[in-house]
Parts: sequence; structure tokens; C-alpha cells
Amino acid sequence: GNMRDFDTFITEANRDFINFMRSPWKKYQGEEPIQKRVIPEPVEAPVCDPESQQYKEPPRRLTIKEILDISGKEGSQGKTVAAEQPTGTPIPQPREPVADKTPSKPEKRKPVTTVVRDTVKAVRPQLPETPAGIPAGQPEASAVTEPSKPASSPLYSGGAGRCKVTFGGVDYYVDGSLKNSITLHSLTENSVADALERLYGSDTSKLLADLRTLRKNDLKNDWALFLFIKQLSEQFAGKNESVVIRQFLLNSLGFRARIARVSNPSGLVLMIATSVQLYGCLYIDERGTRFYDIEATQPYSFQMCSKEAPGAKSKIDMRMDDLPRVAGNIKTATHTSTRHNTRATVSVPVKLMDFYNNIPQCDYSVYATAKVDNGVANDLLPSLRASIAGKSEKDAAGILLDFCQNGFKYATDPEQFGYEKPFFVEELFYYPYCDCEDRSILYRYLVKNLLGLDVVLLDYPNHIATGVRFASDYPGDYVMVNGAKYLVCDPTYMGAPIGKAMPQFKNTAAKVLRF
Repeated sequence: GNMRDFDTFITEANRDFINFMRSPWKKYQGEEPIQKRVIPEPVEAPVCDPESQQYKEPPRRLTIKEILDISGKEGSQGKTVAAEQPTGTPIPQPREPVADKTPSKPEKRKPVTTVVRDTVKAVRPQLPETPAGIPAGQPEASAVTEPSKPASSPLYSGGAGRCKVTFGGVDYYVDGSLKNSITLHSLTENSVADALERLYGSDTSKLLADLRTLRKNDLKNDWALFLFIKQLSEQFAGKNESVVIRQFLLNSLGFRARIARVSNPSGLVLMIATSVQLYGCLYIDERGTRFYDIEATQPYSFQMCSKEAPGAKSKIDMRMDDLPRVAGNIKTATHTSTRHNTRATVSVPVKLMDFYNNIPQCDYSVYATAKVDNGVANDLLPSLRASIAGKSEKDAAGILLDFCQNGFKYATDPEQFGYEKPFFVEELFYYPYCDCEDRSILYRYLVKNLLGLDVVLLDYPNHIATGVRFASDYPGDYVMVNGAKYLVCDPTYMGAPIGKAMPQFKNTAAKVLRF
């Protein structure tokens, strides 16, 4: 009876895959991780001097190296587009609804003042003595937020045969039938295939249904699901066994994940395919698809089955179109710029910051397009909307630009964290300092959400600014993108108005990033 049950759930395709796993695995050499932003940013934020000769130069059209349309899932690069001559006033752009999304970032530094609960504190960024993944200068948390309670079900209330997994400060109770279900007696092909055979032969329908429900209702994105599966697999089994369970569950949910065997130190690791390029992680390129070991920062050689599971067709989508449910402490900070009396007091969930800390550095599209936490958006947008009420489009954009320039303290990533750390919008309100790409992504978010205007990022070798497509024509430094004029707006060029580029970038070609 048991053997009959054991075979019940294994399809012919999965049986073929398991048998193929028994063949000798192919040898691979991992590629050196791709490092981003290796050229340092300025130690101090540059200040715009209205009295300088450079300031008084007439506006000019800036050159474009290439236009990259990275709105797609693959973050694919568009072809280089020749610079076009402006043809009169740009076509007014429809005001699109704002989809909250987020950024990526390079480098930071310098003593800065952060306002937490209206109390000014001077904070010195710590240099890299913090353990990896725990950024230095992390503010203290305060207050508590409770998650909304979902409909009563064993997934949320528990019951016999269920295993508790706490994720984002929320307790879930998933089907526990895979707990201690496999034991690897060795790391040979046959031993791993035997373990997979046992998993495929088990009734995992309840657990997979739980995971699909969580993905839809609570975790909200593929990366949160990936982290959740990693956590529960480690609760279900030992280190190497948990890798086998992770591959099995991810493959069963349609994701491309592959077990690899490393010789020194001996063990199993998981290679995953993602929708965008990851930085700082070992990878291989397999027929045009990159598979990453997100925990490895140095290249190594390994062995891996050259065949993928039959149902594994999807890459893990790194886009944050929605955010996981979180509970627990919040940290509140007030940011002010006195020039236009702009002020925003924003409360950020600490568990969301922990989640962001577990995302490898990605393509800028991930940060620029990420949904912004509803509570943060509800704190931030109405405050600034009041500041720009009744203003012209250009004046409103100028007020928002000033807020991004003067409402935040500048520091490079290596100074603040000891490593590169791109920011999502919420992170500007959590950490004491931010740098150019963080500010540019925040400015993009504010302009899109409050003014409904299109914004591109201008990506220089060691700097990022923005270009805004206004409905009316205004003088200033600009780029032409697909026939439309985008005025330079630089959130890191302190005191610079709309249409003023830093002098050193007036003769440097930028990549235009469109999302």
C-alpha cells in the first residue's frame, strides 16, 4: 500500500526528470559577480553657485549615450537611439496615475542631522564594523503596527499537522507534512534523486495550496515567496536537505531553481533564475539565462544537473508591484526644507526595512518601479500636496526638487553602510543619509504621483539625476528622448533650480533609463 501511495503523485515527466538527476552532473564554473557603481560619488553633495560663470552659461541640450527602456520584466536594454532635434513645444503628456515604485543606489557619507519624532539628533555614520545585512546607523524603532487580520483559516490560526512560520512579523501556519520528510545519506546524484523522488511521491497539495494562497494574499511578490520558502525549508530539514526541499517547492510552483553541489566546503546550494540582473552574486549563464547563487559573493566551481524540472518555466520576478504584509515596530522621522516650508512626517515599518535588506542589489528598474508602502504614501503625499497647492507645474516641481535636495542629508553608501545599497523610497525616511540615486528615485516618485509627469533617470558614470517631461516648454538644460524634451532636475545638486545640470555633466553623455 505504501509503495503504491508513494508513486501516486509522480507524473511521467517528473519520473524522467528524477531519473536524469541520477546521471553524472555537469561541471560549471561560476562567473565573477557583477559589481555596480565602482566609481565613487562625491564625498560632499555639490552646491550650485548662482554667482559662478558656469551657472550663467545659457541652457544647452545634453548628449545621450543610449536610451534603455527597462520597464519590461527582463530589464532588457533598448537599442541606442540617436539624439533627436527638438521640434517645438513638447506634446503635453497625459497625467498618468501614480504607481508607487522604488530605486537603487550607489554611495554615502558625512555627519548628518536626522529628525526623529521632532527631536534633532546628530548621527555619525558608522564605518564597516556592522555585520553584513545590518546597516550601520540604524535608527531605533518606535510604536507598533498590527497587520490586518485575514479571514479565519488554519493557515492563519493553526491546527493539527501545521508548522508555524513567522515572516514579516506575522505568524503563518503551513501544512507540515514535509517536516523531516527526507534525509540525505550523501550528496551523490543518486542520493539527491532519491530525496526528490520521495518529495514528488508525497501528497504536497495542501502545502502548495498554502503557498499559493500566501503569495496572493500576504506575500504579494515572488521574492517574498522565495524568502518564505527558504525559511520554511530550513525549519523542515537540515541544511542540505532544505536545499532539495526548496528546489522541489519552487519547481512545483513553476519557478526555475536548480540544486548545485559544491566540493569545498562540501554542500548543496540553490541556483535561481531571476527576471533582472543581480549584482554582487555569483552566477552562470546557461543558454542566455542567468542562474544566481544569491549567497555567494566569490566565484567557485560546482556540479549541477543540466536538465531542469519539467514544470519550471518562470523566472523569479524581482519587481515589487506589491509588498508583503508586515507587523511590528515602526520608525517615524520628520524631513523638512525651510526654503518652501515643506515638511513630511513619515512612519516606516521596520519589518519592511528588514525585507528590503534581504533583496540582492538589482537593476534600477526594481527600485524605480516598486510600490511604496501605503502608510508611507499616505504620510508623504498629502503633506507635500499641501505645499504645492495652487502652484504652477514648474513651481510645484521646483518645490519638490528643493525638498529632495535639502530635506535629506547626503552620504555615500560606503560611508553609511560599508557597501553599496540602493534605496527603495521608504528607506530614505528610515536611514540617516541618502545619495544621488536614492534622491532621484524619490523625486521621480513624487513628480509622477503629485504632478502626473513622466520622469527618466539620467545615469552618468558616477552620478544619477532626473529628466522631467513638462506639459509646457521651459528654458534649461535638457535631453531629447524619442522626440520629447526632458528638463534636467538634479536632486543632489544643492540649490540648483529646474533645468540646471552640474557643470561636469554638461559634456558627459548619460544613459537614459525609462521605466
